[in-house]
Amino acid sequence: MWSYTAPYPKLFLIDARAILPLAIWALHWSWITFYIALAGIVFFSVVLYFGYSPGTILSLVVVKLYGGNRSLHDSSVTRRRCRW
Repeated sequence: MWSYTAPYPKLFLIDARAILPLAIWALHWSWITFYIALAGIVFFSVVLYFGYSPGTILSLVVVKLYGGNRSLHDSSVTRRRCRW
């Protein structure tokens, strides 16, 4: 009974998280939103094919944009506060 509780739900072969662009297209019908929805579904399908979740991809993008280590404040402030 509990064996299939961990996988994400799917609609046919599309992951349920990839349905969001399709829902946006359903609310605003135009060819541009259709192409955006199609690109979103393809992107999420490729990401899930390689075994990543959308949260992991977001984390990787944030690390690439901001770098591996982020300074919380200026180093000169740290030097002033930590004088011996």
